[in-house]
Amino acid sequence: MRLTLSDAALDARELTFTVEGTGARELRLEVSRSARIRLSAGARRLMWARVCSGFYGVTFARSEDASSPGFLPPFRADEARRHQDRAWWMRRIASGLAESPITPLRPGRWQLAHLVADASDGACFVHPRAELRSVGPLTVLDLLEAAAAPSTRDDDFGGHGSWSVWPLRRPSDADEARVKAWRKHAVEGTLPPVVLWSVSGLQSHLLLDGHDRLVAARSAGVTPDVVLLWRVHETPPTEERMARAAHAYTSQFERHPGGRQALNTMLERAFSPTRAPADTFAIGRSDMDDEWDREVASVLTAEDADALCRADF
Repeated sequence: MRLTLSDAALDARELTFTVEGTGARELRLEVSRSARIRLSAGARRLMWARVCSGFYGVTFARSEDASSPGFLPPFRADEARRHQDRAWWMRRIASGLAESPITPLRPGRWQLAHLVADASDGACFVHPRAELRSVGPLTVLDLLEAAAAPSTRDDDFGGHGSWSVWPLRRPSDADEARVKAWRKHAVEGTLPPVVLWSVSGLQSHLLLDGHDRLVAARSAGVTPDVVLLWRVHETPPTEERMARAAHAYTSQFERHPGGRQALNTMLERAFSPTRAPADTFAIGRSDMDDEWDREVASVLTAEDADALCRADF
């Protein structure tokens, strides 16, 4: 798998890149006709989900395995202290995902965005570009709650649960050595970002990397940096849009020559593709239901397994 990285833009808060080639396909997001969903890394099951019968919510479940899924090479303490630059971390994450045998990347356009906290809601993170801040798949809710998420959870698509965060392993205890080490970084302001993956069919974000860092941030009372991975659909600018922007630039520049920087930004955006979230790639599995039910029954209590199989909350 090969990446073509564009220059980081907007104060190094976003990195858009193209994925070419197939690479490893050990990470599989599968869906059945009955809306049973499963995420696997090789033979390891990371998540089961079921969209409810009315398509207004989803029930999640994860295994009790506490080991890292290994989407990215481990972030080291010396890296955390040496690199405070957002662009460096996004390049580190992009190259790590490209080299990983269990990567969500597929051929096409992708972006890593360093989200910003919503000034009106401290529990909400949004895209750094103002025009994308109201886009659901690029909004993250209830991040810190994922640090103590139970093994099952119901999310209502029409309520506050939409676009929240779901961990892919059992959270570590706050007194474990790894969490204590990252907590020190959280207090010092050198904690690397947590990495999320926006999944359209779940209307949620999956926590790819940073489970222990998230627990550390929560226990330290610190808001961690958040980097969101999302698949990009680009629409080229129309001739009409570019002509209108060029005319506006000329007329505004004649009246306000001192506003060149703002006008240049306006012109650059008008001549750039319009970006929107693309649907997440998944594999259709018509024969998965019985296997899915058996797996859920083996890792959950009978009550939770029954609720997940019915998914009618």
